[in-house]
Amino acid sequence: MLAYHVANMSEKVKGLIVTTFVDTSNSKVRDQIAPNKVMSHIGKFTMDTFPYLLDSFRISVSMVSRMKLLSNNSELTQLIINDPLAAGTKNSFRFLRTFLNMKPMVEPEHFDYCPILLVHPEIDPMTQFNLSEPFYNRLNCKKRCVILEGAGHFPIELLGLEQMKKAVLSFIKEIEIEI
Repeated sequence: MLAYHVANMSEKVKGLIVTTFVDTSNSKVRDQIAPNKVMSHIGKFTMDTFPYLLDSFRISVSMVSRMKLLSNNSELTQLIINDPLAAGTKNSFRFLRTFLNMKPMVEPEHFDYCPILLVHPEIDPMTQFNLSEPFYNRLNCKKRCVILEGAGHFPIELLGLEQMKKAVLSFIKEIEIEI
C-alpha cells in the first residue's frame, strides 16, 4: 500500500509492483494483520483517543503484527523476529496510528496513473489473497495479478521466486515499450 500511496503523489512513477494490498482503512484487514482482534480494536481506539499521550511512545513491530506468519520457513522467520533491525524495530505509536488510519488519497476506482503488477504469494497466512483482492479488483488501470505458487508472505520458495522474476521482468519490458 505504501507504493500505491507514493504513486498517487508522484508523476514519475511509471508502474507499480506489489505483493499485497493491505488497506488498513478496512477493519477486516486490520483484524487480520494485528496479533488479535482485541489489539486491533482496543489498540486502535486507544491510539485514536489519546494521541497526545501515546504518539511519542515506541513499540516493537513484532508486538503489533503477526510476525510468526512472515514466512513459511520457521528458521528464517525466527531470524527476522530476533533481528533488532527487522521485526525488532521499534516504531512510534504515531506511525502506527497514522498507518492504521491511512485512507487512499485516490480511491482505486479513480487510479489510472500507471499499470500495476500484483505478485501475490499463494500461501500467505499473514495477508491472504482475499484481503488484497477487493482493492485490486477496484483498480481502474491496466493491471495484472500473478499468484506465486507455494510462496509465503516473504516469498523465498523457488517456484514462487521464478514466477515472480518472470512476471516482474515481463512487466518492466512492457513499461519500457510504452515509455
